[in-house]
Amino acid sequence: IPAPPTLPPMKAPELLPTLPPTPTVPPVPATPTLPPMPQTPELPSVALPTAAPIPATPTLPKVPQAPEASDISSPAARPSMTPLQKALESDRAGWSCHRYERGQDASWCKLAGVVDGIEYKFAGADGECGACACCKKTAPAIKGPGSVWETLKKAKEETLLKMELGAARSRYSEGEAQAFAALARLGACRGKPGIYGSLASTCGLAPIPAMATSCTPAGFFVQPGRVFVEDSAKPSFYAAKLLPSGKDSSFREGALLAFHADKPMYARLQNGLTDCPGCGVHSAHLRKALGVMNEVRAKLELLGCHGGADATPCAVYVTGHGPGAALAQLVAWELAAANYTLGTTYLFNAPLVGDETFANKMRARFARGAPGTIFNVVTGKGSPWPSAVYFKPWAIEAYYEGVTSRPLTAMCLPNDGACGSSSTGPTKLRNLATSGPCRHALAPDSDLCGAGDQQCFLGWPMSKTVAVV
Repeated sequence: IPAPPTLPPMKAPELLPTLPPTPTVPPVPATPTLPPMPQTPELPSVALPTAAPIPATPTLPKVPQAPEASDISSPAARPSMTPLQKALESDRAGWSCHRYERGQDASWCKLAGVVDGIEYKFAGADGECGACACCKKTAPAIKGPGSVWETLKKAKEETLLKMELGAARSRYSEGEAQAFAALARLGACRGKPGIYGSLASTCGLAPIPAMATSCTPAGFFVQPGRVFVEDSAKPSFYAAKLLPSGKDSSFREGALLAFHADKPMYARLQNGLTDCPGCGVHSAHLRKALGVMNEVRAKLELLGCHGGADATPCAVYVTGHGPGAALAQLVAWELAAANYTLGTTYLFNAPLVGDETFANKMRARFARGAPGTIFNVVTGKGSPWPSAVYFKPWAIEAYYEGVTSRPLTAMCLPNDGACGSSSTGPTKLRNLATSGPCRHALAPDSDLCGAGDQQCFLGWPMSKTVAVV
């Protein structure tokens, strides 16, 4: 067998390349020598002032000795008392000793309280009535004039009235009141053909965005083609659809009822209002209001406002001036009794129409500052009419002192003899025309009775349109 060939020796491959030599790091320079810090200079010595000697404690005046026991009962000898001390002193006054009768003892005195107008109190020895243990005095009246009950009741009523007046102030809008004054004045047209054009030019949409009508500041307008006039009945009225004039307007969509009536020649009270037992109202106004209700409901149906079980959120606004405002009050009551929704509206120089029972019920429903509040907007001073004592006011009064008085002079509660139109008492009756008092601060040309042929026949606006600044 031949010998195996000799293999050459194997050389291991170099796996890693030869690294370069490590560079030489230069030497770190020596830290420089810092210069020596300067020495802190010596502060100059300050001489402290010599303290002043403490003054000697002043000698207190001698406390006067208490008066003798016999002198304490004298008002001159007693020191001044706080209101609480005076109340306690007043409460202690009047107590006298009670001698027990048959069946009475200390336990009875502790539980007796007030018996037959006499208040009993167990004070023990040396109490309010001396050495006597059981004391007595006349108990304060619970009811009646000047009693605790009447005082608390009066304070509560005053608080509620202040809250009511504050709510009314926040709801009153002079812009809305001025627009309603123009609409109330047009009621005098009584169905003449120009009323439609006059309504369109007075409270319709502004012809161009840069112009404004009488109703633009109030945030609403009269919808064209939705005006219905009722002149077959006496008194006359018209109904119109009111719509908000913009997305930012807070005015609530609804229907307007504007009444016009003549001043009646007599005044006596009569019952007959719906759901108002015991309410005495002006007989002539009541007869006219009840006689026109069928026409009122028919016009509201045409404008999409329903009452009763089919009541809609459509708000009903009533207005008028003088006798027309009297009629509007009674119609508002009848509509509310029929479940219609009333909006916040404005009457102008409205007369009184009912007795105290009627006034209380109207005030509870329409004069609390809630939605549906009816304001009586009055200009000038004088006694309310009719002047008979059994007619009572009920509405919140927005008072303007004169025809040039702007803004509002005062907001007054009914029966407030120190505020508003009746603050001077029954002197200088207002100037009454056949349609009631006419002069007014918010009316076009300051005249509520001035709707003439230009408006009622030609359809002219109540006032010129003005540029919106």
